[in-house]
Amino acid sequence: MSLSLDKVIELIALRDNDKLTWKSLTEYFKGYSANALRKTYYRHLEIANSVTQGAKVLVVDVETSPIEAFVWGMFDQNVSLEQ
Repeated sequence: MSLSLDKVIELIALRDNDKLTWKSLTEYFKGYSANALRKTYYRHLEIANSVTQGAKVLVVDVETSPIEAFVWGMFDQNVSLEQ
């Protein structure tokens, strides 16, 4: 059983703005333990922070990356790009 998005936003607002304790939040959100509320709070807070800070993007140009092949045989081995 997880909180809906509206309830998660309400949880974050109550915790941040009203400075409610986890125990008092369990009385507000019936059926949820303090630990479950704490995990939900930090999980969604981390997601919100990553969205506001922007995504980390890695760009690799595979056309200019070195190509390395490990081959064996009796004589010199040639490896073409199609292989």
